[in-house]
Amino acid sequence: MEGLIGVREAAKLLGLSRWRIIQLIKEKRLPALKLEGKWLMNSKDLDAARNRPGPGRPRKGKPDEEEIDENQMRRL
Repeated sequence: MEGLIGVREAAKLLGLSRWRIIQLIKEKRLPALKLEGKWLMNSKDLDAARNRPGPGRPRKGKPDEEEIDENQMRRL
């Protein structure tokens, strides 16, 4: 059973709560199997989940100084 990890360890690796991991499993967004009452995940699936972009539109980066100057000039 090498490569299988539990909910607690998965939560630490992904920086999420245990409850969020369980929610992702129930939503079928994170593959897992239940063995003797415990959820187990393949560590390779966690790597894929870690690299997956989050929902919604990506955040904008900080504007460049030139862009700020142009915006300020437009206001004048």
